[in-house]
Amino acid sequence: MPSPADLLRLTEVFVRLGALGDYQAAGQFWAGGGRERFVEPPEVRRLFEEPGVVPNDALPRAATILVGSVLPYQHNPLFTGRVAEMRALVAACDAATTVAITGIAGVGKSQLAIEFAHRHGPRFPGGIFWLSFADPPAIPAEVAACGGAGRLNLRPDFHTLPLSEQIHMVQAAWQSPLPRLLIFDNCEDELLLATWRPNSGGCHVLITSRRARWSVALGVHVLALAPLQRSESVAFLNRFLHTSPVPQESWRSSLDVIAAELGDLPLALHLAGGFIERYGSIVTAESYLAGLRAAPFRQLTPDRASAPGGYRPDVAASFALSYDRLSPDDPTDALALTLLRHAACFAPGESIPRDLILASLELTGTDLDSALRSADALARLTNLGLLQSGDQGDVRLHRLLCMFVADIGNLDEARAAVERILIAEARQLAEVRNVAQMLAIQGHLRAICEHATDTERAVTLFLLLGWHLTILYDWEEAWRAFERAQKLCSISLGSAGLVRVLNSIGLLLMFQGRYVEAAPLLRRALASCSCSAESLDTEALDVCTNLGYLLGLQGNYQEGLALLRRALIGRRQRGGSRDPETARVVSHIGFILYQQGRRASALRFLRLALRMREQIVSAPHAAIAQSLNNLGEVLLSVGDLSAARRTHERALAMRRALFGENHAHTAESLKNLGVVCAAEGDPAGGRMLLEQAEAIFESRSGPRNVDTAWCIEQLGHVCLALGDHPTARRRFQAALAVYQQQFLADHPWTRRALAALATIEMPPA
Repeated sequence: MPSPADLLRLTEVFVRLGALGDYQAAGQFWAGGGRERFVEPPEVRRLFEEPGVVPNDALPRAATILVGSVLPYQHNPLFTGRVAEMRALVAACDAATTVAITGIAGVGKSQLAIEFAHRHGPRFPGGIFWLSFADPPAIPAEVAACGGAGRLNLRPDFHTLPLSEQIHMVQAAWQSPLPRLLIFDNCEDELLLATWRPNSGGCHVLITSRRARWSVALGVHVLALAPLQRSESVAFLNRFLHTSPVPQESWRSSLDVIAAELGDLPLALHLAGGFIERYGSIVTAESYLAGLRAAPFRQLTPDRASAPGGYRPDVAASFALSYDRLSPDDPTDALALTLLRHAACFAPGESIPRDLILASLELTGTDLDSALRSADALARLTNLGLLQSGDQGDVRLHRLLCMFVADIGNLDEARAAVERILIAEARQLAEVRNVAQMLAIQGHLRAICEHATDTERAVTLFLLLGWHLTILYDWEEAWRAFERAQKLCSISLGSAGLVRVLNSIGLLLMFQGRYVEAAPLLRRALASCSCSAESLDTEALDVCTNLGYLLGLQGNYQEGLALLRRALIGRRQRGGSRDPETARVVSHIGFILYQQGRRASALRFLRLALRMREQIVSAPHAAIAQSLNNLGEVLLSVGDLSAARRTHERALAMRRALFGENHAHTAESLKNLGVVCAAEGDPAGGRMLLEQAEAIFESRSGPRNVDTAWCIEQLGHVCLALGDHPTARRRFQAALAVYQQQFLADHPWTRRALAALATIEMPPA
């Protein structure tokens, strides 16, 4: 067993080698290192208090990242060098709350930020949150994603809240005193930093950016990152020689030259190392160097003076060495090339759902055959270092690789395939109202909208983006998307495209409860369509459905039902009874018949719509829940209270499972259950449910929305039953104001609210 002096020397060696990464580990080693229980000398603590004692080849070991953090990248076991930069970064974070790692492309800014997060994560007990600033319009969705389940866990129904409310709650949490690390990756704009950086609290902000200078007013501590030292570059490449059957001596003598050719850029070195590891046993260092020097160098930084000595290292040369290993004559490689081109069409550098990009291949054959072929192609790209596979079933193509792929060939065919699959995915997510997945693809939807190769698909993409934003209650952004679609239509598509745009804007207005504004737009859209039911196309049928439903809600039953029946004829001719759109029209007819007072007919149509939907889709589903909700209202109106309660309870359970607690659909079911409860003789219980619904409606749709007003009116009736006449009067007056604004003068709901007010004004008998 060692003596105290020998044990101290052994401890120093282990600290220098990085085997003991902090004082606690060194203390535990000392306590168990001797035959006797030696008293720990102060020299052990000084190993960590005096940085000069530990050489520059030692960094803290990677720590476990706090659960709830958002850090999509793992610790890199190949991380080499950067000891001085890491220590400078630690010191900078101690001195300032905002630090920017700046430098040229490929210099390793993001990698240093990742390693800092993994190695110094315990400094931030509130968690680490990585946000990509590469696509500014997508930043709100990234910020909102930090507050959900498995992250900040701000509230159980967080994912159902409006996007603006999610963002507000996340920003409020960031302003607490708890130390957190926010990493703004690829943040190039001072205004974006000022907008999203917390104004107070315990957060530290770490920026990665090409921007070398920042306004003094922002208080940014800049850490300029240079390429690796040559010794570090060689050490990094040398690590790949120990993991493959490479003739090491012949390669080792060339590593210095290879590092020089690559400009000591970490990104290029990593790709070169992957090539050496995979092909070093069959390719000589000389031929590798010859290929590297012969490749067409692509300039990746616009300012020659910004690089050391005016030399701009060319990362594309390294990309080409891996890319050229893909042979178009090999079936797997050919599919991999297609997959790579498709990846380059998504939002640069952003996480792409694996299933989505593989679906873009549009493979034919059996499911198993397609799955195996696509998996082989994906593995080929990841093995070559061209595509990064994430832990959550996603993939990433580096921003620079996106540029490289776009530069070497025409991507029109790939863009068309990606546009088609994204249109299908966006439609499906809108149908089932999957909010989390809508947010996950929003950045890609925005990016692909901007670069669509076909005007008609571009219009469709913008309309889908607008509809997603409508569902997410981001109505201002939805308007912008619809306006972009309208502009494209006016340039290229004419009246046919305008019908789709007007229909979408009309739906947005209906969603907001702005019926008076929606009706003229939908009438204008209908006027541009064919007049005969037999010749109506899909868009025209959709306009008929939406306008007919809207007119029925406004009390224009005759015209509304005529349009809905016209739509039903067309839907049956095209899709039959198993078409979801046919079921939607049947459901709308049933509900308008109920509004008209034709309850027996309404029951028949609504029960038919429910059966159709249950045969088309599986529960829980938004369409089934809506049918249950409508059917429950009619059952209540005919006095079948027990059936109405069962139906509304089933709808509520389904909507809670789909949307959470704080959603307008959930509020609608709460409202209807409250009405049932009051009808069953429990007005106090009904009032409680109705007040819950009212709070949700007002937070999601505002107080001037028709759904909100309907809930307020029902609360008035409950308050009246409880003898609270002043509150009942205020409720009826508020509902009446909305009805008079949105409906025709003689609408039944308006008459109902006026009649309710009259009963309160009458003196008691």
